[in-house]
Amino acid sequence: MIRSIEKAMAIVNFVAEQAEPVSLGKIAAALQLHSATCAHIVETLCAGRYLEKVSRKDGYILGPLMYLNTSGHFYKEELVRAAAPVMTQLCRNVGESVSVNCFTNGRMYVLYTVVCQDDGLMRIGMKGGMLYSSAAGRLFLAHMNEREVEAIVEEWGLPDSTEWENAQSRSALAAELKKIRACGYATRMTADMAAVSCPIFQGGVLVAGVGVYLPPERFEGAHRIQIINLTNEAGILITKRLYNREKMRSDLAKMTGD
Repeated sequence: MIRSIEKAMAIVNFVAEQAEPVSLGKIAAALQLHSATCAHIVETLCAGRYLEKVSRKDGYILGPLMYLNTSGHFYKEELVRAAAPVMTQLCRNVGESVSVNCFTNGRMYVLYTVVCQDDGLMRIGMKGGMLYSSAAGRLFLAHMNEREVEAIVEEWGLPDSTEWENAQSRSALAAELKKIRACGYATRMTADMAAVSCPIFQGGVLVAGVGVYLPPERFEGAHRIQIINLTNEAGILITKRLYNREKMRSDLAKMTGD
């Protein structure tokens, strides 16, 4: 086996075994790797989305691609576990499909979907998503600061008219993002689909968007208002569920002295 691949696999396996994010130093020490070699391999794994850097202090967790072909586990599992029952109820209430989406390392991901079909509810795992041309992507852009938005524009360019109408200049894009912040949700309309996405926060930071997706002819009148209101309520409820989980961990840590 090629040594670099063997080391990369060992790093991924080690990170997968940890219950919490693991630091670069801990990885190197546990696997007896030179720190520079370990840093280079970890950086490569992050670029390939096999690992994800939580922060310099907290370290690394498994990345989204490690979950594409697994069953029984989810990328950002705590978020999915908190959101899933709320999404299922929202799906029942509005009779439309519901997804939860996140933005990580410059990419959008659809983490979990509940599809409303004639034969009942169907739950789907992770797949890719779009930034400019999705309601959730627009929601994340609206919650970024000016420097972060500028970095996105520098990398992706401005949206074209097929991705986002009325956002083909920096000033027009800024105006669209201001509208989203003002109303508290984002929408996306095409000839084939309508979508709305509302925020989910954790620790005061936007971590996901919960959205409803449906044919555009049904996203009108009283049903449109119902969908927006219930989706917003779902986002608030998921946020509360995440907060309660954090509080439980904090209280337990205080009790154990950790």
